[in-house]
Amino acid sequence: EARVLKHFDLGSFDLPTVVLCDLRGLAPSIGDDEVVLDDARDAHVTSKKAFAYRLRDWHASNIVDRATLQSFYAAFFAGNLTTPFLRSAPIVGSLEDAPLRAREASEEGRVVTLVGKTWDVVVEAARKDENDDRDFLVLFHAPWCGHCVQLMPVWSQLAELYRRVHSIVVASVDATQNEVAPVDIDQFPSIYLFDARGSPPVLYDGALDLDALSRFLKARGTRAFDVDGLRGGGELRDEL
Repeated sequence: EARVLKHFDLGSFDLPTVVLCDLRGLAPSIGDDEVVLDDARDAHVTSKKAFAYRLRDWHASNIVDRATLQSFYAAFFAGNLTTPFLRSAPIVGSLEDAPLRAREASEEGRVVTLVGKTWDVVVEAARKDENDDRDFLVLFHAPWCGHCVQLMPVWSQLAELYRRVHSIVVASVDATQNEVAPVDIDQFPSIYLFDARGSPPVLYDGALDLDALSRFLKARGTRAFDVDGLRGGGELRDEL
């Protein structure tokens, strides 16, 4: 019980409470994207993704009665629960300063460290901004993963290599402590590209060395760049 409470960031003072776990996205599917669900109410379900909704986030009171539960379930099936619970490590500094800290870290050649609570204000906000042309290459890792530990020096080198390419951000997320809505991480390391156009994230499946990762960015970059011998992205992709 204690582990369950910790997972959902709940304490004894929150009890009694309810957490509604939506597992419909894990239903058997046809092909890669089509989820087989019978009820029209499931039309908005995200394939291959499970979400949890805490009653305390929807209703401030911790009173659990029949009327509250009926309203909670009705809101869920109506698709009105739009903010799922996502685990997050503590934020370093303030949430408001997170975008500026991320930009400064990238321009200084450092890996941008993201947590669940800073994901939306740093990554998703940039992808929704038509004037922001940054692509985010994000490493989802686990501290106990040997392959991740071996990759870390290469990841730092990649961030340093692209520090003057302001349209490329090299970032990382400890996926054992943080969740983000767009992807469900089930293996380590996992690397995804979140491009500036807001397209679905692209899973990187190439070699885990500096040259291969750099070639991927040159081939996939949204904006063309030609800095310090790094040339690619945008209309320059065809020259690769």
